[in-house]
Amino acid sequence: MRSKGGLGSFVCGVFVGAIVGSACGFLCAPEKGEEVRRKLMKSAEDTFGEFTKKMDDYTNDVKKYVDNITAGLTDRVNEYKNTLETRINDIQNEVDSDIAELNSELDKLHDEESKDQETAVAKADS
Repeated sequence: MRSKGGLGSFVCGVFVGAIVGSACGFLCAPEKGEEVRRKLMKSAEDTFGEFTKKMDDYTNDVKKYVDNITAGLTDRVNEYKNTLETRINDIQNEVDSDIAELNSELDKLHDEESKDQETAVAKADS
């Protein structure tokens, strides 16, 4: 089962373990106190430098990953948007065509009604 800490916790654990291990090793070594402190500081600086570099690399990897996901999502959203715009335009064209056809039929009905009224008036006059 994977822990919740992930890579960050692992790297932190390596960092702390390296410092503790270095400190124990230097404290048990048969050297002068000043020499032990100097080596301990050097080891801590090296370990911290490695930790910082790994964290920078990790941060850069995460940024690249997020950028790739963002670009992919942007592309997908744009494709979906274009598809929707095309479909909306198609529907609008169909509606416009139907309205034009209904207006044409309505004009024909008005023309027929006018003719029927003229015929009725002519019959009434005769």
